[in-house]
Amino acid sequence: MTQSSTPTTSQQPSSPKRSLGLKPKDWISVGVYAVIYMVLSFAVAMLGYIPVLMPFSGVFIGIVCQTPVMLMALKVRHAGVFTVFGIITALLMGPGQIPTMVCSVVVGILADLICHFGGFTNRNLLIVAVGVFNIWSCGKYIPFFFTRDAYLAQLAKGYGQSYVDQVSGLFPMWMAWLMPVLLFVSGVIGGWIASKLLSKHFEKAGLV
Repeated sequence: MTQSSTPTTSQQPSSPKRSLGLKPKDWISVGVYAVIYMVLSFAVAMLGYIPVLMPFSGVFIGIVCQTPVMLMALKVRHAGVFTVFGIITALLMGPGQIPTMVCSVVVGILADLICHFGGFTNRNLLIVAVGVFNIWSCGKYIPFFFTRDAYLAQLAKGYGQSYVDQVSGLFPMWMAWLMPVLLFVSGVIGGWIASKLLSKHFEKAGLV
C-alpha cells in the first residue's frame, strides 16, 4: 500500500525586485522626496552667499543632502525613478535655470541606467547612481564658464558688484572639467553616509 504525498515547496525570503513602471503611489513618493531634497539643497546652497564658498555649494549639497535620494531609491525600486526625480528637480528649479534643468534630466536618466545593471537592489550601484545624480548641480556653473560676462552682469543686479568681484576670480576655465568630478565624488560620499544612516535607523525599524 502506497501513500500519496503532495510535493512541498520551501519558501525563502525574497529580495526586493524592481518593476518596469511607476505606480501612482510611486509618483507621489518621488514627488515628496524631491521636495524634501530641494528644500535641503536650497538651505545648503545658502552657503553660496559667502563668495569663497560659492563654487563648492554643489559639493556641500552632495555630502549633506543625499538621505532623501537614497531613501527614495530604496523604497521605490522601479525603472524611471531617478528620471522622474530629475524631471521634478528641474521643474522645481524654474525656467530661469535652463542648464540646470537639462542637467537634472540627463543625470536622472544616467542614474536609472546604473541602477538597472544592479536590478535596483545593489546597494553599491545605488550609491554610484546617487553620485551621478548629484552632477545636476553642474548646470549652475555652466554660465560662469561659457557666458561669464552676461551672467556676472545679471548676478551683480541681485548681489552687488562687490560680491561679483570676489566670485569672478573663483571660476578659472579648468574648473569646468574638474567640477563634475567633484560633484560626483561628493555625491558618492553623501550616498554612502546616507546608506549607513538608513541602515542604522530605517532598515532596523523595517521602514525600507
